[in-house]
Amino acid sequence: MTDYVSLIDYFRAAGIKVQAEGEVEQPFLSVAGKMIKIHDEDVQVFQYSSAAAMEAQAARISPDGMAVGTSKIHWLGPPHFFKKEKLLVLYIGDEAKTLKALEAALGRQFAGQ
Repeated sequence: MTDYVSLIDYFRAAGIKVQAEGEVEQPFLSVAGKMIKIHDEDVQVFQYSSAAAMEAQAARISPDGMAVGTSKIHWLGPPHFFKKEKLLVLYIGDEAKTLKALEAALGRQFAGQ
């Protein structure tokens, strides 16, 4: 799974309701992302030019997901950060079906609550 499109294809092939929603930006990440809905929950997908670029960005995120570099973040819900190859994925929420779908596609979260 190297890009945004293959992530959407994965969810559709698995029978998971997914919908593209447009673009999203986070001031603490170096690339713009795409917003998708999985089980009607907003998920932010950031695609980097290489796995190394994504890993460099991911390394700045605190284990609890509440800070990136020197920026403290006040989320509206519990943050969950996932990564795989060139993708960094952020889900803010606690819907079990959405977390399970993300974990199946991307592996265990590397940061968050």
